[in-house]
Amino acid sequence: MKKLEIILESVKLNPALRILKECEISGYTLIHGVAGTGKHGRQQGFELTDVTTNVMIIVVEEPEKIYKAAEKLKTMLKNYSGMVLISDVEVF
Repeated sequence: MKKLEIILESVKLNPALRILKECEISGYTLIHGVAGTGKHGRQQGFELTDVTTNVMIIVVEEPEKIYKAAEKLKTMLKNYSGMVLISDVEVF
């Protein structure tokens, strides 16, 4: 199994969820208000509106679905801040 972690601007949440659906991924965990510092500067956790915040989507799925979704997400994020991480995971 693989774990896909997607950190992206909240304005791109719905397009990202559509990509997951297109790749037949129906289960995910969504975390709002993700904060941190990266190449685009510091991101606050929660703001007055959701427009400037980051969200994180976590998926555990078969490798084929994860890689298919990651390629599409990478294309979508070319003009936005965010990252796509893939790691091995063991589910008990």
